[in-house]
Amino acid sequence: MTAHEDRRNLAAFVGDDWAKAHHDVELMDATGRRLAKARLPEGVAGIARLHAMIGGQLGEDADEDDAGQVECSSPTVSREREPVLLSAHYPRAGAGAGPVAPDESEAGMAGKAVISLSTGLEDPEKVTVAFLVAVGAAESGRPTLMFQAKEAVRLALEGTAAGVACDGCPSLPDLLARYEKAGGRYMVCPVCFSAKKLDKGGLLPGAELAGSVQLWEWIGDDTATTFSY
Repeated sequence: MTAHEDRRNLAAFVGDDWAKAHHDVELMDATGRRLAKARLPEGVAGIARLHAMIGGQLGEDADEDDAGQVECSSPTVSREREPVLLSAHYPRAGAGAGPVAPDESEAGMAGKAVISLSTGLEDPEKVTVAFLVAVGAAESGRPTLMFQAKEAVRLALEGTAAGVACDGCPSLPDLLARYEKAGGRYMVCPVCFSAKKLDKGGLLPGAELAGSVQLWEWIGDDTATTFSY
């Protein structure tokens, strides 16, 4: 099946015109008919609304096969980031998401993802967004690493990341469980960790005390998509 024929079988296209404070999102079917349109705020509230918009088109009975029927494109986001963003916003759709680029192979987009997090539970919404992006990358099959520094080192300890940041947001324990299941790793700044006199015996599975040297060794010569929170 050609890329053009495959696109005719898609249930929905998601276009995202991304500005600093908001996203202008439009959903269309394979014939070009508009299914939904909205201006969504940046952050967790916008993610929750995007999730609902796509879910409303796939229906409550959508399964993994339906997930592959959603495609995302954004003129203001690099093509490497698009499938990560959609899978972070809407995990089911992310499994089959990809940018509108018929001549570009998926193999060229499977680079590593690095999420740098220096925010702790003083801003739970920002932490939630960071983990949504990390989960989206890991569940999309990318080798994914979260580098935690400053107050974020506390989140590397069992039982610290708890609660729900906002109405409609996934809980932090659920996001951590999904990240672990998808093979996500943590590198925790040893200087920050030691300065707070924390116990490394309580580190999460997949977490290790490691600094910038180990981070660059992990990235190596590969292409890495980075996010910072």
